[in-house]
Amino acid sequence: MIRNLRDLGGIVNSEGKKIKKNLLFRSAMLNAIDDQDLEWFKKNNITKVIDLRTKNETVNKPDIMIPGTEYVNWFLMDDDSTDDKHVNFKRIFAKMFAPGPEDEKLALMPDMTVIYRDMIRNPFSNRRFAEMIRGIMEYDKGAILFHCTSGKDRTGMTAAVLCCILGVDREAIYDDYLISRAHAEWEAAKMRDDFKERGASDRLADKLIELFTLDSRYLDAFFDQVEIDYGNVQNYLHTSIGLSDEQMQAFKDKMLE
Repeated sequence: MIRNLRDLGGIVNSEGKKIKKNLLFRSAMLNAIDDQDLEWFKKNNITKVIDLRTKNETVNKPDIMIPGTEYVNWFLMDDDSTDDKHVNFKRIFAKMFAPGPEDEKLALMPDMTVIYRDMIRNPFSNRRFAEMIRGIMEYDKGAILFHCTSGKDRTGMTAAVLCCILGVDREAIYDDYLISRAHAEWEAAKMRDDFKERGASDRLADKLIELFTLDSRYLDAFFDQVEIDYGNVQNYLHTSIGLSDEQMQAFKDKMLE
């Protein structure tokens, strides 16, 4: 079953134009798909899957490969980085369940807003994110599905930036983003039980499941960092993502009706 799945098609931009259906899909990871899902991929002409998860995440829970669909692991965070300035979940989780003082473990856990800001501040993530957005815009061989683990954070930021390029206003962007809240609540409850089984205390488990929650302030932090570093979204699209007005208009022409 594909969780947290939806089509960006149907979202209306500030000019009253709609994103065309069956071109851009978003979801959670594809590690448990069934025959019905395979039929759905075929029916909707999904020809490319972009997996935004880290290398470590894809090894632990690999996507099921779908015949006739190109798979790309376009990781936005670097598991192997030795840079202590930015979030590295591989290192964090290695310490969470190892012997050691609980207070030290709790101190390692970042606020989710830090993760969203790092998509702008971390040079590796910023570069990878820009290349991924441009790749989606240039693709013309069918529909794309992009996903991360839960389909809410990295996927949510990707959807938000694509919608910005297509002229969708902030309210509609948040409306789509917050649809993932129900899935996040389900997953948080499930993961809390998993963490407890692995030996986490109630206090540590409650802190860990913050990674699986969803709140509008997370996306607020992303847009706030854009404004801090670039002044406004348009400057960010031009300078960081590397788009010209002509490229953005061509994407609109292709994606809107």
